Amino acid sequence: MENHRSGIKWDYSVQETDRVIVAEIPGEYSVSEMDFLVSQNQNVCNVRAYSSPDGKHWKGYDENKNIFVGESMFSVITEKPLSRYFMMKYELMEGMESEPEIMIRVYGHLKDEIILRSGVNSDLSEIAMDENTGTVWTSGAPQRAGMTIDLQMRRQKRVKGIEIISGLRDYSRELVIQYKDPKGDYKNISYMTDDNTTYIFCEPVVCSEIRLINNADQEKVWWTIYELKLETEEVYFKTYKNTKDTIENICSSHNNELVGNMLDNAPDSKWSAGGSRNHDMYIDLKLKPQSRIAGFYLDAGRDVFESARQIKLYGSHDGSSWENIDYHYGSANDYVFENESDYQFYRIHQTGNDDQYTWSVAELRLLKTK
Repeated sequence: MENHRSGIKWDYSVQETDRVIVAEIPGEYSVSEMDFLVSQNQNVCNVRAYSSPDGKHWKGYDENKNIFVGESMFSVITEKPLSRYFMMKYELMEGMESEPEIMIRVYGHLKDEIILRSGVNSDLSEIAMDENTGTVWTSGAPQRAGMTIDLQMRRQKRVKGIEIISGLRDYSRELVIQYKDPKGDYKNISYMTDDNTTYIFCEPVVCSEIRLINNADQEKVWWTIYELKLETEEVYFKTYKNTKDTIENICSSHNNELVGNMLDNAPDSKWSAGGSRNHDMYIDLKLKPQSRIAGFYLDAGRDVFESARQIKLYGSHDGSSWENIDYHYGSANDYVFENESDYQFYRIHQTGNDDQYTWSVAELRLLKTK
């Protein structure tokens, strides 16, 4: 896959005239879109999508309303995460003598690993975020001012709001929402709500910890939560100007004379390693001293089959002693560091092999957080 969602299990089969692709999506992935790019234009038809909670009982996905079919691509787009099992069926156009190659691009993110603790009935606190409104966390006693619920994310996010599904009577009447700032102090968050379910922050906050405080006594009403969800987005961004202003030098292991095409803000031009893709291909960057970045954006443009495989990232303070950089995937082309880095030198190492396609980059951007 272009963006290496390697945790997804894939199965391909032929059933009479149907070509069938089945994806088993791990529980930690939230997938909102899949693109299936074909190597030969206008060669597939009768595209259908199905979903299943268990891989056995299938139903047509959203009446196939969100299926898009173009000249060289078919895709499914959804407003909510795809089910655990997802199936695409398609047929080849009449006269097709060979199977087209298909590249699958998956859009989504790893679900945030959120540790949830409550000041009361803590053993049941995880129920409040189990994605099942049939289960419920309660305070186990009437509401008292000072009852708390703490949410800790594994990394900082920009938090825009929070959804708290409670009953008609057992929601927190006077809810205080706080975040922990870089100094470790909790600060109140101003919010708006019309229904005591959706709490929209007046200003998004960047943090990794949120605290909910019940601030009123209710003699006969317990604090109850059927489901709780944070509304978050990544904190990084990318721009052409920031990238150009930060990179002092760029070179590559192959076709070094073309590296400027990655930074020219022209998606139709590209750097290409040339020849078969192999594990010896890399791009080296030198940044201005004391530059801090959050990762890389690498886009192959229209030549999606020339995207990298099995990227490894390295950083160095002197250009010779290299250290591995752990990263995760953001959108299809974002390689996001687990921790923001201040190396001056970086190496983007492509380690996959492909006898048919080379490695190309049409646009390279640095990801930054501020």
